[in-house]
Amino acid sequence: MLMKLVKYDLKWTMKVILVFISLGFILSVLGRLFSLIEDSLFFSIVTAIFNGAGLSMFITALFNSIIRGWVRFVLNLYKDESYLTHTLPINKSTLYLAKVISVIISIIITCVALLIGVVIMYYSKENLEVVKESLNTISTILDSSVIGFLLLCFFIVLLEAIFIVLCGYFGIIVGHLFNKRKILMSVLFGLGIYFVGTIISLLVMLVSSVFNEGLYGIIFGGTTNIEFSMLVVILWIGVVLYSLYNFALYFIGNKLFNKGVNVE
Repeated sequence: MLMKLVKYDLKWTMKVILVFISLGFILSVLGRLFSLIEDSLFFSIVTAIFNGAGLSMFITALFNSIIRGWVRFVLNLYKDESYLTHTLPINKSTLYLAKVISVIISIIITCVALLIGVVIMYYSKENLEVVKESLNTISTILDSSVIGFLLLCFFIVLLEAIFIVLCGYFGIIVGHLFNKRKILMSVLFGLGIYFVGTIISLLVMLVSSVFNEGLYGIIFGGTTNIEFSMLVVILWIGVVLYSLYNFALYFIGNKLFNKGVNVE
């Protein structure tokens, strides 16, 4: 039953997102085709315009995967649709989990589409060599694999996106406990818990700087050049913090949701 719920949620969410992704691919391909016309200032400008528009479509798809996840959550669990949803022989934890899984899948799909679009627009032997040299330099300096570094960057972006989604879910659940101004209260509580997480992250970074000279130099010493080794430390701190935030928000949101739903 869980996978059926995820399928229905994805079907609803991806209707709009696939439009933006399709437009992004069309614009990316057109930009690529125009880039094949060399030694032309006009077509260079046209290529830049199509590439910029293509990127904006993919980024819009990513934002929509988050926003439509919130909209689906409200419509399916608190609005008119909720009267049918809550009559299903499914516990509330499963309903909540389905919403979380469907949003994560839609975010991953849009991120992969964005990556493919960037490859279509900018792939060339020259650019590939530049990327390889940069990644090999990073790998040597960090004494780690290129794949490991890229996976670390991907996970931090994914975890932060999930954190934003769960902040929205938390805000919606708490906001709908009120009898009036539910949307306003949802926004306030969602933003509130997001800023709480941000403040905690800053405090952790400040405390961590006491035990790490490089981090201390960045925060208090006015250091503008960040060493790659320090970048990995910061990324790992982010991965740990966002993982903890996401687990905490998931269980808190699930617990509050299971206490009861005040449908409209």
